[in-house]
Amino acid sequence: VRCVQETDKGLFKNSLLNPINQKSLHEVPKFFKTKSKAQTKRQLIEYRTNSPRFKFVSRMKKVDFSKPDMVFPIKVPLRYGFNYVPKRKRAPIPLTDIINFQAMTGNEILVNLENFSQFRPSECVASLYELSKREGAEKVNWNEHEFVQEAVKNLKRRLGQFSATHVAGICLALSSLKIKDPEVWQILLRESDKCLYACIPREFGYIYLAFMENLDMTTAAFRERLAEQLPRHVKLMSQRMITDTFAISVKNKTLTEYLFDTHYHYLFWRRSHWFGAKNYPKIIRGLVDYGYGPEDSDFWEANVLAGIAKFVDKIEVEQEIIEIIDALNYAQEKFPEMKIEESIELLRQRQVLINTVLKNIENGKLWNIVKNDIEYYKQKQKLKQI
Repeated sequence: VRCVQETDKGLFKNSLLNPINQKSLHEVPKFFKTKSKAQTKRQLIEYRTNSPRFKFVSRMKKVDFSKPDMVFPIKVPLRYGFNYVPKRKRAPIPLTDIINFQAMTGNEILVNLENFSQFRPSECVASLYELSKREGAEKVNWNEHEFVQEAVKNLKRRLGQFSATHVAGICLALSSLKIKDPEVWQILLRESDKCLYACIPREFGYIYLAFMENLDMTTAAFRERLAEQLPRHVKLMSQRMITDTFAISVKNKTLTEYLFDTHYHYLFWRRSHWFGAKNYPKIIRGLVDYGYGPEDSDFWEANVLAGIAKFVDKIEVEQEIIEIIDALNYAQEKFPEMKIEESIELLRQRQVLINTVLKNIENGKLWNIVKNDIEYYKQKQKLKQI
């Protein structure tokens, strides 16, 4: 303690003996200095101009294109500024190098099918399924196509190695391509029967729809097992999957009274509007074909027809309205006592709104205005050349 006190006394004496810096008494510290807004803005612009992290850009100012007296072409004023550009990071090395078939055209997928034997199971599923989604695929007979047939032959040898997810995907892909090879379907039936217990609702739905749409490729015992497993999955399926399984079950007459009363009827009763305009025509036709008619008028009026009023304001495609009206007319043909006039009138009003107001809004968008102007000037140039 005595040493510390003596040291402090020495420092205090030295501070008294040192001369005072007169400059430090009159100098204003940096943190007390003020800068004008113009100076601050100039420094900011200078910093962003010289910094690689900022990019000089020009933006178009807002222009009111709704003015009736506007003449094209017009001069649009620009506003200048800086955009922050984050530091570029190197793309990480992918852990799995999987072929992306979603970004390919139909011909590119067919060219890649030559290497089908080297595909992973997920790539086998993706290649065939994406091929079935391409425009014009439904017009081609894939049972006679060389590359697809080679892929099917390869599947016959490898299907035993696929998981439940991949088996369900192959069922969906072959059903979409309308493959009619009995041997591959028999192998699929055997593998699907093994993995039914491990399927999630979506995968079970793929298997159910594929085999119910190809009845000649299944057995009665397997169809009964699928019908027994359906109640376990139906409540966890998507709207579209519930609608498709209901429609195919009614068509094939495999819909039991227990399954309808306990599951489908409950879903249509509690969540009729949840299915939306795309699924509603199938639901209406399915209920009519099942024989659920005017004696259950409370259900039709309070749920099915009332559900239309809940989602009609969200419909933006005229074709969806036409399909719902056709389904309602089909229901009235089967059950003349059914009162559907109010629902059809509501749909007609929405159809008129789509063809007038919504169409004008779409045409009034900037992209469509520019597109129409380009077409106008092209026609004008053609007339000048003539």
